[in-house]
Amino acid sequence: MQDSLLQREKWVIISVLLILSGVAWAFTVYQARMPAGMDMPTVSGQEAAPVAGMGEMHGGMLMAPDPTFQGIEAALFLLMWVAMMIAMMFPSVYPMVLLFARVSKGQAAQSGASHVPTWIFVAGYLAIWTFFGGIAYPSLLGFRWLAAHIAWLGDHLPAIAALILIGAGIYQFSTWKRVCLVHCRSPFSFILHKWRAGVSGAFRMGLEHGAYCVGCCWGLMFVLFAMGLMNLAWMGLLTAIIFAEKVTPYGTIFSRVTGGLLIVLGAAMLLSPQLVPWLTG
Repeated sequence: MQDSLLQREKWVIISVLLILSGVAWAFTVYQARMPAGMDMPTVSGQEAAPVAGMGEMHGGMLMAPDPTFQGIEAALFLLMWVAMMIAMMFPSVYPMVLLFARVSKGQAAQSGASHVPTWIFVAGYLAIWTFFGGIAYPSLLGFRWLAAHIAWLGDHLPAIAALILIGAGIYQFSTWKRVCLVHCRSPFSFILHKWRAGVSGAFRMGLEHGAYCVGCCWGLMFVLFAMGLMNLAWMGLLTAIIFAEKVTPYGTIFSRVTGGLLIVLGAAMLLSPQLVPWLTG
């Protein structure tokens, strides 16, 4: 009976994660195809339709938005960011969520304490990614302002995008990447060493797992910034890469292969800048 309940809860959790991911993908696709959808400034300098109040395009770069709309722009950015993280990360985070739910249920049955809802853990996970988005937003604004006012930056956006790809590729071989990927690929080890009881403990565990996830994936997120934050093809590709790294048996090898390919692609972009519009289109 207990095994039947656990199996039922397992499929409920998987279904919820898949539905949330699907809804997030649908929302992202809708926003990306809107004629007046939110502009996501990219390092490659590709133009996108601006949201109301974000300012006019000039020389391929958006000028500073009207301060009146700055708060709206920030809120829209974070909304889109969270939707993107749900779409891209939830397919690969389900083993950790399932194990947390099972252990939490078992702990509650043994101690007689109330069961901590799984969504508390997921909320902590999303909170750390939202915080990362909150850091990324002013960084994008700063880069947008610099590119609009420093001619050299504006003239070398494809080269900067290429260097970001090379840097992200090198990071795939780093010790930090390896350590974070090991934690992301080892839900049982994380539960064994990081378990904390109660609602606050579950939220903190979500934060810690999210921090490892950010450490594992931030280089790939910078690739998305460089190639187009609303580029659905790159979003889909990076989602598949993240899933392969975290869930498949050969994730560590796949991570290094991805790193090598990013370095080669970045070098090709440096040698042939005309590749950038084709890759980001």
